[in-house]
Amino acid sequence: FEAAKTACGNVAGLISWTIAMASFFEVNREVLPLKANLAIQQVKLNRAQDELSSAMELLRTKEEEVKQCQDQYDVAMAFKKAVFEDAMKVKNKMDAATALIDGLGGERVR
Repeated sequence: FEAAKTACGNVAGLISWTIAMASFFEVNREVLPLKANLAIQQVKLNRAQDELSSAMELLRTKEEEVKQCQDQYDVAMAFKKAVFEDAMKVKNKMDAATALIDGLGGERVR
């Protein structure tokens, strides 16, 4: 390179360009497959993100359905508890009435 530079400046420029092109070719030979793989992986990523978005939307709707079912369950359990408490009150009154009737059964008729 130095000998060409001293002989003729134009030849030195041509040699410099040739060396740069050889270096570019070597680097580009490694970079091109990487760029192609990047494009493929980008498509896969976009597809996966679309699937994730769909799955997240489905999850949101299912969680909403679960919340509605849980609310219905809570209402039903509260109603069940209230009915059970009322039934226990009635049972206690019936037990007291039965005890009173049994206690009065031994009394004589006046």
